[in-house]
Amino acid sequence: MDIGQDGPTRQGGQYPVYVGIRRDADLLIAFTAFFIAFVTTRVWRTICFAFHRAYSTADPRDGIYHQRQTILRNSSSPESGIQMLIQLLWANRHSEGWLRPLPAAVAATLCISAFTVAGGFSSRISSAVGNEVLIKPSNCGYTRGVPQTQSNPSYFSVSSNRATIISNAANYALQCYSDENLGLLDCNRFAAKQIPKRIYSQANCPFKDRLCRDQTNNLRIDSGYLDSHEVLGFNSPPNERILFRNVLHCAPLATAAFKSEGNVSLGRYTFYHYGNEMYIDGANYIHSAPSVELQYAATAADDIIVSFTNLALSVYASTVQNGTIAEAYSDFWPINDMFRKDADLIMAFLSGNGVVFLELSDDPWYRLNTTPANFDFGYTHSTRLYIPQEPASPLGCTNQYQFCNSAYHNTSGCGPLTSLTDATVGAAPFFGSTYAEFTNRSHKSDAEARFLYFTEMLFSGSAAPVDQVLAQVGATGLTTQKTLLGGIQGPIASNQWQRDVTHWWDISMAALQSQSLELAYLPDNSDVRATRFNYTTPEFQKLCSNQKIRTTEYASFSLFGLFFTLAAGLLLTLVSYLLEPLSSWLHKKKGHNKYPHLEWTINSTLQLQRLAHEEIGFGTWSEGTETIPITKPGQLLGSLDISDPKHPVLCRPEDRSGTSLTADGSVQAAPTSMGDSSENSNISISSFNPTLNSQQGAGAGIEGNSADGELRVEGDRQETGPNIQSPSESLPSKQTDQLASPRHLQIARDATESPIIDFQDNQT
Repeated sequence: MDIGQDGPTRQGGQYPVYVGIRRDADLLIAFTAFFIAFVTTRVWRTICFAFHRAYSTADPRDGIYHQRQTILRNSSSPESGIQMLIQLLWANRHSEGWLRPLPAAVAATLCISAFTVAGGFSSRISSAVGNEVLIKPSNCGYTRGVPQTQSNPSYFSVSSNRATIISNAANYALQCYSDENLGLLDCNRFAAKQIPKRIYSQANCPFKDRLCRDQTNNLRIDSGYLDSHEVLGFNSPPNERILFRNVLHCAPLATAAFKSEGNVSLGRYTFYHYGNEMYIDGANYIHSAPSVELQYAATAADDIIVSFTNLALSVYASTVQNGTIAEAYSDFWPINDMFRKDADLIMAFLSGNGVVFLELSDDPWYRLNTTPANFDFGYTHSTRLYIPQEPASPLGCTNQYQFCNSAYHNTSGCGPLTSLTDATVGAAPFFGSTYAEFTNRSHKSDAEARFLYFTEMLFSGSAAPVDQVLAQVGATGLTTQKTLLGGIQGPIASNQWQRDVTHWWDISMAALQSQSLELAYLPDNSDVRATRFNYTTPEFQKLCSNQKIRTTEYASFSLFGLFFTLAAGLLLTLVSYLLEPLSSWLHKKKGHNKYPHLEWTINSTLQLQRLAHEEIGFGTWSEGTETIPITKPGQLLGSLDISDPKHPVLCRPEDRSGTSLTADGSVQAAPTSMGDSSENSNISISSFNPTLNSQQGAGAGIEGNSADGELRVEGDRQETGPNIQSPSESLPSKQTDQLASPRHLQIARDATESPIIDFQDNQT
């Protein structure tokens, strides 16, 4: 479950939220990406350690082996490792076994590729939940409906609040539900931009056939099963959600058999007999409208200027409860041909009310007279315009609801598709509840609390089903208003009534989206606080604290993704830092992997530097198996001899006269060569003997005979200074004896071409 990051509460637009501002969120995302990059280097160090250990051997090996080991020991990142290993491959491409560094290079490539992808996906820790955040609840509860009485001022507060919700929903639907979105409103505030719908424009008649003007070209809008989490923002796991469905089915109605005319004090009126009006005693009709002549008398008069007029829209509703009409909540009692025990009913009557139409349309609800009428608007000649045939054109709709518990498989946990009240009763058992518990607002479980929380939204004083929408917006809810100017209606489509009904449904759904937020948040200065039923139990408080909205000012994070990234990264980092100390401890205490451990240590940059200086006799070194070797204070080391720029070497430091100095500043005597250079090639023992240091010189020559190809040690010792030692003084006696053998010298010379580590002294 994705929830908002709990942090300082800030005011975001209309609703306070539980997260930091977007700048802080961006910093967290950047930190996560940086952290993953750091973990990449630590994982690479672990890989290098594993490869180095796997390849390590005390047997003599060629330069490719030693260079690969050095790269693995000192490569700080997979990028540098790839670069050095590829260069090593290229430099030795003509040598035997030159592909040996390839596995390590492939491992470096896989490492950097895997963590590059991981770094890219790290942004989804925030963007996977998009810009959804949780709001901080205030006055958690719902607005109760209040009876309409003159002595109850709360009724007007509740009605005003509902009117505000519907007016805002109408603007939102016009902007965000329409394909003609002008971008003037923020359509990214709710959890979903709009509630989806399926439109069937050739539906059958929702009533008995004789009631509908057409049996096939009617309108049915089905929301399908709406997920309370995805659509309304009730943040919850998949098995704790409510699936909600709303079906609106409408048709223009026939009038010939269901109307009568009569005279009243105002003139000629037409009465429509689709049922009995509840609030007029003895009324056997639902709606009455003045004749067409009365409606257009002012428009047709030559001596009256009509500056503005609009269409007239009247609406009536009938509520079904327990399969019958609930008189207390209904405006009329429908006739048998209209009554549906499985749906609430809505009747809408459209009157021209003096509005004239520029063009003829065959829309079955607007029902324009095919013969135009002449109207004089003060121009030089009269204008032929169209007016309706009927004083009022009826439209009938059924409204159905359905609720499901997502804990059940597919739709096995769904109640019946029926009227709102009966749908609530039918679905209650799937949430472990009853209608009695619903009416008493009692619950025994979290599932009951969720169901009560959701359905009370639809019964509250802020509820806005289609009939309440039409009661508020009236004719302004018609989409033809966009082309109505000064009482003259522009062209309308042949299915204009279907567009109008679809827009009503959109307004109702937009109002439902707004209601879902009102459950969790109501400003302290709201006029309806007096009628507010506040939720105080922990179950309801939890629901209010899990209401989502969308905003670009704040950010939301997947806590699981964030914690997993940090935990996994810290674990990998910890392992990488513990490998070397653990290896050192095992080596010192158990003697484990003695050679691989020391080779790893000696292959480090500073240890290789120690070896280079120590082998040519500079410095008295200690800490030979630690990370940083050190010399005695003040000792001088060699510098670069760049006389051959293509092959720089280390050389002894010189005083101002150009005389070579030892590390302690004394004069270094030049070694003496013996033999005739024309016959022999004499080599000083100091030129290859690794045991010589700054206190040792060339004590004896090694002579190579160009004729027989043998090397031999000259027996005479030549003193060149107080600091010069003979080979017998710098080598053990056994090794000195072995040097007398030309064969041993040849082996020793070959061995120096690919040296191995001598760890008889673990400190050096």
